[in-house]
Amino acid sequence: MKTKITFEISELHDLIDILESLTDKFTDEKSVSTINKIIKIASMSRDIFDEAFIEIQKLLFESTDGSPINLNSNFRNDLGISEEFIESPAGLVTILNRVLRSLLNTHKPNSKIIRIKLDAINEAGTIEDLITLIVDNYEIS
Repeated sequence: MKTKITFEISELHDLIDILESLTDKFTDEKSVSTINKIIKIASMSRDIFDEAFIEIQKLLFESTDGSPINLNSNFRNDLGISEEFIESPAGLVTILNRVLRSLLNTHKPNSKIIRIKLDAINEAGTIEDLITLIVDNYEIS
């Protein structure tokens, strides 16, 4: 049986820290193995998220008004990114797909790329939402 658990990235950092502190409290080898597996999977997701955030900061900088790009930044209101760039098929969606392609080429070179659609960007509000789109598409690719 597989179960999918979803965490916000800030919770994921905390979860990893908590699980790492628990591993030495268990003596049962199976429990330690299970916790280590969860830590490994969570760490991989966190690392992909962090890589995507760094790339987004680099690639979006030229399209902003110079404001710092933070996870909680509203990309429509806080960064001075034009609506034309956000709505353009050659704009923000191209940057997100470039980051996705880079991550997949680095970590999953034989996977099929499931492209991010412009409609999904319209539902997002923050930089964290955009990165979550990248990570979600990365995970299903």
